[in-house]
Amino acid sequence: MGAGLLRCLCCCSTVERSRRRTVPTNPNDAHNDGISSDDDLATSPVGTENLLDIEKELPVVVDTSAWMDELRERSNIKFLQHIEAPAAHVHEPQTIPDTTLQLENIYGYSSAAQRSNLVYLYPPTSTSRGTIIYPAGNHIVVTPGPSAIPPTEAVTDSPPLTTVSVTPPRPLFVAHINAITALAVHPDGGICASVELGPPSPVIRIWAVKNSGPNAPTASSATNTSPTKELSHGSPAAAQRRKTKSHAAPSFPPNPDSVDIATLAVVTLPKDVAHVPSMAFVKDGTILAVAANRAENAEVLIYDWRKLDICGSDTAHPVARAMCSTQLFAIVGSPWSRREFITAGINHLSFWTLDVPLLSGACTLTKRDPVLKDDGTSPVNGTSGTSRASIKRMSDLLGALVPTILCATYTKHRVLATGAVNGDITFWKGDKADVTCKAIHKGSVISMTPLPLHSLSFLSGGSDSRILIWNDSHQPVSELKFDDAVAIRSLDAGVLGGSWLGWGDALKRRASRAFGLGGVVPIDTGRFKKDEGNTESPRRSSRRPSKPLAKNKVLNADARVCVGTGDGSIWYVEIKVDGRATKTLVQESHAATTNSQLWGLAPHPRNPALLLTAGSDGFVRLWNTESHSLMSKRQLGSKLRCCNWDAVGKHIAVGTDDGTVHILTPEIQGTVAVISQRRDTIHDVKYSPNNKHLAVATHESVIDVYLVDGADQPYQRIMCCRGHSSYVLAVDWSRDSLRLQSNSGNSEIMFWTMTTHPPPPPMLFADVEWATTTCPLSWASKGCYNHGVKAINERLGGMEPAMRNNWLRKLLASHEHRAALFETNGCVLGLRDVTCTARGIPADRSSPHPLLLLGTHRGDIHMLRYPAFQEGAPAYTWTPHAGPVGRIAFSCDARHVYSVGARDGCLVQHKMLDAAVEMRSVRPIEAELWNTKSLANLL
Repeated sequence: MGAGLLRCLCCCSTVERSRRRTVPTNPNDAHNDGISSDDDLATSPVGTENLLDIEKELPVVVDTSAWMDELRERSNIKFLQHIEAPAAHVHEPQTIPDTTLQLENIYGYSSAAQRSNLVYLYPPTSTSRGTIIYPAGNHIVVTPGPSAIPPTEAVTDSPPLTTVSVTPPRPLFVAHINAITALAVHPDGGICASVELGPPSPVIRIWAVKNSGPNAPTASSATNTSPTKELSHGSPAAAQRRKTKSHAAPSFPPNPDSVDIATLAVVTLPKDVAHVPSMAFVKDGTILAVAANRAENAEVLIYDWRKLDICGSDTAHPVARAMCSTQLFAIVGSPWSRREFITAGINHLSFWTLDVPLLSGACTLTKRDPVLKDDGTSPVNGTSGTSRASIKRMSDLLGALVPTILCATYTKHRVLATGAVNGDITFWKGDKADVTCKAIHKGSVISMTPLPLHSLSFLSGGSDSRILIWNDSHQPVSELKFDDAVAIRSLDAGVLGGSWLGWGDALKRRASRAFGLGGVVPIDTGRFKKDEGNTESPRRSSRRPSKPLAKNKVLNADARVCVGTGDGSIWYVEIKVDGRATKTLVQESHAATTNSQLWGLAPHPRNPALLLTAGSDGFVRLWNTESHSLMSKRQLGSKLRCCNWDAVGKHIAVGTDDGTVHILTPEIQGTVAVISQRRDTIHDVKYSPNNKHLAVATHESVIDVYLVDGADQPYQRIMCCRGHSSYVLAVDWSRDSLRLQSNSGNSEIMFWTMTTHPPPPPMLFADVEWATTTCPLSWASKGCYNHGVKAINERLGGMEPAMRNNWLRKLLASHEHRAALFETNGCVLGLRDVTCTARGIPADRSSPHPLLLLGTHRGDIHMLRYPAFQEGAPAYTWTPHAGPVGRIAFSCDARHVYSVGARDGCLVQHKMLDAAVEMRSVRPIEAELWNTKSLANLL
């Protein structure tokens, strides 16, 4: 096969063509250009605070649905009708697939713009494994901790490259649509609250976890609220169950580590709330305090969550509220008082008291400002300073005197410790500043947690990659160093902020009675134990709950701490009484805080257990999806965009953002070749089915074709395919390895024929059999692109265009309505909505029909029958990602489906099941989709 140009056939929409590279038109890539550097940001006039340190802790809330809807309405999809069907194709009615997806595992830990979001429930006197709860994209992951911490390396050593501790498979709480910004745990340990990011507005879900093993205690929710099992957003009756509160009995495998998750309440916050950085249960856990940030200020919202339903209606009003002049970062309940909590934020610290009179029941909030010295300073590093200076309240100067506080924790001596963005740690006795340790961290103090040890007090972690261990005299005695440039985002020693250390004895007993659990912790943390001879059910026992740990009781000789870092990793740290510490890596991922993205995904062509991912953090990782573990990883030194195996799994091609293509060995530690002939992003790499050629789709509007076994050297470029007017998004080879199809960023479709000797026989491109279907625009997927006009007119008749567009936008903004519409009336997608596609034939299925999967900008995965060429093709819908789906793929045996989130950095693993197993049916909510009342609510 000699070198030469390729013959091109173009089928594209009406767009202005340009030979030069312009700004990317794909909304997923638009943010890659024009990113401000750190040098462009000025420093804050308050002390040594850097505006960059503050800005990166505030999540960027962008309503992409508005301009995506506008792009959909303006999409010119008429050109798709010119793509002809294969001559041998037999037209059949488009039906719903007989296969569905079940979420099996998720790899990732989200820590961007979040602090202290990893919860470790491990009582200090327990010998059980404990439980970890953390966010991963738009999921909450609940997993048991390790049975014992294995021997680890020294503190100063880096973790081995290929050694990662393995945790058992864990169930997932799939009830959120957008990214999760905060977590809170009830004093009883078995009830959690999580909140997702808007738009349109943040939503708080309060849910309970209970062990479903054979010997586990049972627990139900409070206030006559029956639990609802949230399996997945693809579950057909999920919306109806949430509305009617009709619940099926949970069915779980007999696994002692499995847990059942039930939704107890849903709170939809006001529309002017941008995001919620922190929440806390106060007053025996019956009240949920929420820090709600707006554009310029914040508000403290108090909810009696027991009186809320699970429908999440907009009529849920807080029982109390108070305004704050600046945005907040943390809200921490006091383990010493059932009515007190503090709020911390930008130049803000306030002490709050919640009063609920027994007769009126009306909640009131009382605010106290911190007490500072006359000169606005506090004694530094333990010195007394002006020891006899009088103390007074200086509310009018707090904005200039109080630093920006990111985190806080209470200690065993009733002292509050706060960590600031400038590295200071201040100790407060009551509301009075006592001691300030200036710049103890070389950067922001991000997370703090108390320790269940007699001689040690608490831990602090910051952006300087260090964990400081503090003694009872409020002095750092040792430190634990992590890799450079890896911030410590979350710390939890498993004592629930001190509530499980005996500080709140009366508080704990009242909390158990208030919730009606009788001291039974739904999660099997081992904190409460039944008596040996007591055979009475714990739920009905009249005994008083086991007394919490007293202050004079002997604690464990060491403490276990769960640590979440900024590179998406989770660690276990074991701390001895003398301050010595060792660390163990539990899991890692691509979900880093440095604006990391994940686009590369490639299942092994012959081994269904192997999976490859490549992200902008520079790492290429090889996973074992059967054991849910990381096998190997490698840092390539640049942002990675795509990856692919050859047909036999001998070589791996990895494309980067700087135009380089790395050819790696199967174990990813060796390098076969490095191709450096482009200067911009490589969007896709594909090996031909005969394994002789490699096609590289570039941002320079060119497709390069390389000969794998070149005469002079491996991977010799033999062809350049020029013709696209925008960057090349994806390419597909034909089964005979003689033809290519490609898509560009401005919705062009082009077909190419290899110049060979002798030339290939002529063939219509409509009759070509393609080895893969990763190009979003093709004949097999053209039925997915629809403005929605036909479906609306068939149901509602004529409607004014403005009213129709407004109604459809609000309908598509709701996940439940969107899924119901797509399942009954077909997909309503614009040309820019679909980010990736994949085709596969399910294994061990009675139906021979292939499946087509679509990943969208909203984070949805749509499943249709292949080919989906007719308008109105029905589809199942799931939302596994908080943001665009970077890539989606079938395993080589078509028993699993994998997807990666371009923005959340998470890898999601689905298991394919028969639709009859999941009992999929037409969603009950669809019947109400078109009635007058629903239309009025949406309009």
